[in-house]
Amino acid sequence: MFYIEQIDKSTVEKFEKLTYTEYRPFLYKIGDSSQVVAFGALNFSSQPVGLILAELKNDGNIQIHTLFVKQKYRRRGIATALIREMEQAGEINQYQGIYLEFTHDNPLYDIFQKLLQKCDWSFPATIEMLLYKLDMEEIDEKDAPLFTRMELPSCFTISSWDELQIQEFEYIKNGQGIWYPEKSSPFSEEERVDSLNSIFLRDENHQIIGWAITHQLDSETMLYRNVFVKEEYQLMGYAMLLMGEAIWRQYDRGIYKLMFCVNVSNKSMVKIINRFMKPFNYTVKKKMRLSKSL
Repeated sequence: MFYIEQIDKSTVEKFEKLTYTEYRPFLYKIGDSSQVVAFGALNFSSQPVGLILAELKNDGNIQIHTLFVKQKYRRRGIATALIREMEQAGEINQYQGIYLEFTHDNPLYDIFQKLLQKCDWSFPATIEMLLYKLDMEEIDEKDAPLFTRMELPSCFTISSWDELQIQEFEYIKNGQGIWYPEKSSPFSEEERVDSLNSIFLRDENHQIIGWAITHQLDSETMLYRNVFVKEEYQLMGYAMLLMGEAIWRQYDRGIYKLMFCVNVSNKSMVKIINRFMKPFNYTVKKKMRLSKSL
């Protein structure tokens, strides 16, 4: 038998081992951020046996980041109960939908499919992102235009996240929905941002016009989560300039593996990445989404 409780700041620590290391800082935002919510399953010895961790997105949806049940306690309805609890929380707070993302080769896909079908989720899954992975130690710089340092116009400047001024962050935040969409926000999953490798581009008027945001997944791999350039600059090659600069910064730090995360709706970026990755021995995975309207 088990019971479900909402996790708060006083109980978060005992659930941390039920999520991936990369999501633990997110879990610890419970109590400090109204956009993070989690429910835990406990046995009657009050030991944690399951966890659902989610983010309440500004677009009116809930994204599940973790759904986990200890192996000994599986097939007892715990995962279903956790999902139902999160769905109910979304309905109470008038959220319009809930979703879960995973790669197409995830060995747990069949399990998730059976579980979520019982909860009346929508099928089939939709493709949301393409994940490209490459090891720079296996390539020759002269054969890789993607990694060639592009010359920055003399009146333009690049700064890392750490070097940006407070007023520049405010300028970017105030621009959401005006000159860039929410999905391109550099502040998405801000707690995971690599502040040394994430960079911003300024134009001749010293205004921020673009960025390349990265997350360090482990000691060997950098994820390129978000590359954006203002619309009027998008045909000038500045997205590639930003990526090239960020790639060399990680290379100089001894981080040789990289991943690009590209939204399938961003067809121009998909074409750019496909073109430049073509000569190399890279892998690509599809990031799928299962969802339900609330």
